[in-house]
Amino acid sequence: MPIEKMLAEECDVLCLQETWLTKQDLGGLSDLHPGYVGVGEATTDLNSGLLRGRVAGGVAIMWRSCHGHLISEVRLGVDWAIGIEYRSADHHFYIITIYAPYECRDNEPLYLERM
Repeated sequence: MPIEKMLAEECDVLCLQETWLTKQDLGGLSDLHPGYVGVGEATTDLNSGLLRGRVAGGVAIMWRSCHGHLISEVRLGVDWAIGIEYRSADHHFYIITIYAPYECRDNEPLYLERM
């Protein structure tokens, strides 16, 4: 399902991984779909030099802008995770998206550390 259709019809909050965005692209998350805003983290900074291959990794969270007054972004100080805090009169919770590839057993320690 295309992201535009998913956002318009089904999601109040959408967690994304492997966004392949650069740090310079993150500001455009809130322009992807009317009625949604987003925040993200990226591993690649185009200002740091030559880019070889494709941009890797990246995480983002998007939510309906009508919930914006109830949501605060939560920066975790790493480029592989980001969160939001939802706080209303009746509810208070966090949503965190973590990029933790687990392609083989060699990555298990890193995977467990990130969890």
